[in-house]
Amino acid sequence: MNYAKCQASSETLEPAPANLPHLCGEFGLHTDADSCIDLCSKAGCCFNDEGGSCLADNFDVCMDYAPCQNLRDTDNLLMTAPPDL
Repeated sequence: MNYAKCQASSETLEPAPANLPHLCGEFGLHTDADSCIDLCSKAGCCFNDEGGSCLADNFDVCMDYAPCQNLRDTDNLLMTAPPDL
């Protein structure tokens, strides 16, 4: 019980919006990338490569934010698969 406050300080994420795959898909990024960036900023800890990742604590929610990976600035990654694949 003495460590209960530590548990409360862990970051929790809101569920990803249903339209995130559309907004962060190829068409969405070309027409309105700012909407994708704004929504994905809430889940930045999921994809933090430099430590401080919250992926382990929020795995299910972070996976819903997978379309945010399309914002990564690299040429060797594929776009995330559309939900209707």
